[in-house]
Amino acid sequence: MVRLRWFGTAGVAAAAVLMTSGGAVARSSCMPLPGAPSSTSPYVFLGGRVTVRVGAVMYALEAEPVMAKWLATPIPSAWPWLAPQSSDTHVLSPVRLCTNDYVNHAYPTRIYAFRARRAGTANLFAPLTPAWRSRPAARRPSGYRAVVVVR
Repeated sequence: MVRLRWFGTAGVAAAAVLMTSGGAVARSSCMPLPGAPSSTSPYVFLGGRVTVRVGAVMYALEAEPVMAKWLATPIPSAWPWLAPQSSDTHVLSPVRLCTNDYVNHAYPTRIYAFRARRAGTANLFAPLTPAWRSRPAARRPSGYRAVVVVR
């Protein structure tokens, strides 16, 4: 016969709630890729600007359009951009995704997640990889830049 103290069942219930709440996701080693772009999970592309609330997770997308003028042969085999960084990690901090490679129907895309920590403005930036920086300016993309406002 198992004897439970009065707080035993409450402790089990609290553990079950923590395992199924968002807290468990925040403690996991990685976060799965998001679904299609929506207002609950905002996306920002190169040169974009997005406003999010504190606590929200937003996504930075680096996309490599197939028909871009800078993709004339020969091209480096490396991805054009390094991973985006936040100018203020107190406002916007990176969240590890399980994978950041995503192929939609048009062109390859890399997705990076950031969590809004407190109100303010942060710039996301990603310079070109060395292989792409060595190309002539007319035959390379620009560095990734985007603005995120947290309210």
